[in-house]
Amino acid sequence: MERFIGTVENAQAAEELWRAIKGKGAFRYFKDYARRLGLLDQRYRYRDAAVKEHVIAWAEANRVTVEDDTQQRNS
Repeated sequence: MERFIGTVENAQAAEELWRAIKGKGAFRYFKDYARRLGLLDQRYRYRDAAVKEHVIAWAEANRVTVEDDTQQRNS
């Protein structure tokens, strides 16, 4: 969540997201604020790209072949 917030260009929106992740219920509040600010789809795309990058790096480090079929599913 914190890395995503660092990519948000609108300073006011980023500040609201920072406040949302402090304290109890951070995940729910973050999601609610991201939805309200119109950033939820952007958040999911960011998360998916980060996970993909992590998996590819792990696979390369462990000499595992990876077949990227995500383009087929997203079309």
